[in-house]
Amino acid sequence: MMLLSHKIFKYYKLILFLIIGAIFIKTAFNANIFETGNWQSIYWADASGYYIYLPAAFIHGFHAENYPQNVDSKFGYGFTVDRNSNKIFTKYPMGIAMLTFPFFYFFIF
Repeated sequence: MMLLSHKIFKYYKLILFLIIGAIFIKTAFNANIFETGNWQSIYWADASGYYIYLPAAFIHGFHAENYPQNVDSKFGYGFTVDRNSNKIFTKYPMGIAMLTFPFFYFFIF
């Protein structure tokens, strides 16, 4: 019995890491159950203002004509689509978008 408890104690950090990691991964994949357009979704208001740089730079361009109608209202007005000047406006700096770019690149491309 002493030998078994010694082996478990020897690997307790690895076991604890795996358990916490599994809980974290399950929580991360099940955290956002709300669809776009709901105020509880992950990309609403401020978050969409930070995020808009990534699809604008790599997918749609910064031209308003490439975006669907009412996309700004669907994401909580975190940015503004000006169809008259054909531009996307956001009041948020691009620092957050630069930090999230590796994840965006991994999951989109």
